[in-house]
Amino acid sequence: NDKVQASKKMNQCLLALNEKFEFEKSKIDVYQTGLIGLNNSSITTIQDYDSSMVKSKLLTTHPNFAAMIVEFFYDAEITEGDTIAVSMTGSFPGANLALLSACETMNIIPIVMSSAGSSAWGANREGFSWPAIESFLLNENLIKQKSIAYSMGGDNDNGDNLSDRGVELLESVIPDNVIFVNELSLLDNIELKLDLFKKMSTNYSMYVNVGGG
Repeated sequence: NDKVQASKKMNQCLLALNEKFEFEKSKIDVYQTGLIGLNNSSITTIQDYDSSMVKSKLLTTHPNFAAMIVEFFYDAEITEGDTIAVSMTGSFPGANLALLSACETMNIIPIVMSSAGSSAWGANREGFSWPAIESFLLNENLIKQKSIAYSMGGDNDNGDNLSDRGVELLESVIPDNVIFVNELSLLDNIELKLDLFKKMSTNYSMYVNVGGG
């Protein structure tokens, strides 16, 4: 039942996103979820030169991916009321939605930090980045947990391989009420994120990493 409900929850989010955001779905997007983005854009951290990234991105966009997350939770003996630490990235919006859907279904509390940028085929359309997706779903009460912090992502987690325009676009959509992790180096970013996780809880049952962030 948890698997069915998590899958339905993710599908509900997908339907709402498709009603709100208008964009042309590519032929690559075989499930027609709208979560498969572009090979390149101003907010793309890594291009896909040999199409090796497409399959992994596609697999996470099917609503049944949320059911697989439920299975992972059961295998790890995660139960209602547990708190988990989560790192997300715009590169895998499907996996992000699947994880959040599983958490809401099983009443698990995720403490989330996200990177705003995305590699190829992820949430890398201008106007449809992960911060924009997350903010919309929160405003529509489709998800309850938001990221407590955002970093830029990309090289050194500071968008070093993004153009100035790409950095400006992402900075403009990161919500004002979250912490912007933008230290001088990758190591500094990591240390700050670890400190933030520790401040939010001292009793995590699991750490979940989505993507390369």
